[in-house]
Amino acid sequence: MTVHISNISARETKKFFGLDSKLDRGIRLAHVGEYDGNGIGLDGSGADYFAYGPSATSLWRTMRPIIAGASPARGSYVVMTYGDEADPLVKNTRCKLD
Repeated sequence: MTVHISNISARETKKFFGLDSKLDRGIRLAHVGEYDGNGIGLDGSGADYFAYGPSATSLWRTMRPIIAGASPARGSYVVMTYGDEADPLVKNTRCKLD
């Protein structure tokens, strides 16, 4: 699963780096998978958060309130992957967060 947060200003960078520990802890406590870190564009373009587990739905159910608490900007979205990413028939579903 990938969560993309659009348009992060320089003053918001610290807030979005702070999501790492919250996402990691939430996913571990819920036993729904593994948090794999982030890619935050320091140029303000956005941030991506990565997590893996047996159920994209369960992962998102755990991650959603944490992400929502950061008030993501318009244009942010989540990509839920159902199946192994290496499988050419893998299903991805993209949903807007706004």
